[in-house]
Amino acid sequence: MRVILSLYLLFFYVSVGLAQTIWNSNTITFNKVALEDADPITQHVILTRGENKGIYNSASETVCTSISPMDTEWAEGTTENWSNLVFESFSDGIGLGNNGFKAPVDVPLVLHLITDDIYIDITFTSWGSGGAFSYERASSAEESNSKSLLNIGPNGRVNIFDNSAIHLDGLTMNAGISTSLNGTLNISKISESLSEGDNTSIPKYYEATQGISNFPGSVSISYTDEEILGFEEALLVIEAQNNAGEWVVLDGSMVDADNNSVASGYGNLSFKRITLSSSDASLSIETISGTNDISVYPNPTMESITINGFSNNIQAQIININGRIVMKSTSPKMNMSSLSKGMYFLIVKDSNHKTGTFKIIKK
Repeated sequence: MRVILSLYLLFFYVSVGLAQTIWNSNTITFNKVALEDADPITQHVILTRGENKGIYNSASETVCTSISPMDTEWAEGTTENWSNLVFESFSDGIGLGNNGFKAPVDVPLVLHLITDDIYIDITFTSWGSGGAFSYERASSAEESNSKSLLNIGPNGRVNIFDNSAIHLDGLTMNAGISTSLNGTLNISKISESLSEGDNTSIPKYYEATQGISNFPGSVSISYTDEEILGFEEALLVIEAQNNAGEWVVLDGSMVDADNNSVASGYGNLSFKRITLSSSDASLSIETISGTNDISVYPNPTMESITINGFSNNIQAQIININGRIVMKSTSPKMNMSSLSKGMYFLIVKDSNHKTGTFKIIKK
């Protein structure tokens, strides 16, 4: 896969003072799957790995060497006793195997960022072929909640070639044709839920400061079991919010339970925020309204529904979970037999401006 990062492409960093700083809480997980995946810890240290050998600091190196990662030193132990630890370069003190390039798995380590003078608890949890590895590390309080993944300056851009993708810590953007992301643009991951009425997203969303417009391809979002607690996995969908604040369920949202991810169908995608929610309680669903004198029955239904409580001059629309109008009527009785099984939303209004919104289940 080829991804070209032009000038002015900067990564997230945490500002620190000259005094040493300890990070020993707010644990985050970094999992390198794609070749371009990297963990931007600070502006001086961005850890990644090539297809072989060990890890290196892409902020100051392009490949792993005998002194990689530059601007770091390592010791076995924890930050509780950091001042008594003996710190060495990764290959001399920590790495195992060929030329000291292989990380020890399940061994508590302390990573010292030399320029930033930050001591970090870190434990590698896997080490694989093709450049794959993962670890858990402590972070600053700010990073644990919001993490900048991509920052393009005003004159910069990221080119994504046809049938290639860019991976942003759980958000993957797959390009169907060659395209580019142009500055000024920042994409961040925020570890919080979004709410709309009574409905909420999983506790994670991605935000593009200037918005993504007409991206020619698809997106996918990965998730952990903890992130979808309280959600039914089979009902997960990708939702995108535009610059006007409107939420839309992306067409073709498909759950891959084996790989803990949801992918959208291909199309021209636009979003300012993007996340996962449940199809039966998505952010695009308005709070169901109505009064005691209006009703819809039978619900669930196999064929027709009857709308009761409005004047004769009604306008009714049935909308699917992707936000598309699939049926209109001016009659209080609507035949839904031609629609597929699933959940729909009925919006009704009359000449007296009386309105009602209902969830309808088609069996």
